[in-house]
Amino acid sequence: MTGSADAESAVATSVTTVRHAATAFGEEHKIAGRLDIPLSDAGVMESRRLGSELRLNEHDVVISSPLSRALETTRLVTGLPESDILIRPGCVERDYGEMQGLRPELIGTLRPRVRYVKVGRYDHSLNPPLGESFPALRARAELFLKDILEEHHGRAMLIFSHQTFLQQLHGTLLGMDTYECLALDIGNLEMNHFAVDRDLRLIAHTRRPWAETPDTSW
Repeated sequence: MTGSADAESAVATSVTTVRHAATAFGEEHKIAGRLDIPLSDAGVMESRRLGSELRLNEHDVVISSPLSRALETTRLVTGLPESDILIRPGCVERDYGEMQGLRPELIGTLRPRVRYVKVGRYDHSLNPPLGESFPALRARAELFLKDILEEHHGRAMLIFSHQTFLQQLHGTLLGMDTYECLALDIGNLEMNHFAVDRDLRLIAHTRRPWAETPDTSW
């Protein structure tokens, strides 16, 4: 049994995801989406602390969303220069369209009226005006996962991205559907590790929360 397990592990692909650190939008309860919001001072400090406590610069491949809050987190946590980071638009945050930059009380003024579904602790917008639907986001997450698993099979990947995108990426790996995975509450700097076998089946999943208060800016 041990030999079989060792052989399986030898061909496994390792995928570790990290959600970016805190931003000012989180403190103000604004929706960030595709807006290029930098880290807050607290986010910078926590990223540096995570980097000093964990050795996250030993992965074969480090991938980041192009948005500065993800890329800055990547640099601070891993210590890598931007030239050593693979920047992939495919793992950027969900496009919330006209909802971006607004406080919750102003979203009710938008037309068409935003509809929501409650999953887990939060209400999730189904039709952000001029934004990205959940089925479209799921399709993007699945394509991103397929591409990186094909390109970096058998290697250890470290991916820095965003709450709503990571919900769909994790849901794909965990066998959860497009809406079920919205209950996955991913905090700032939370790490999730997945091991996938040669047939892209999940071998193992571990979760390591970090921030005490989740950033609800999305």
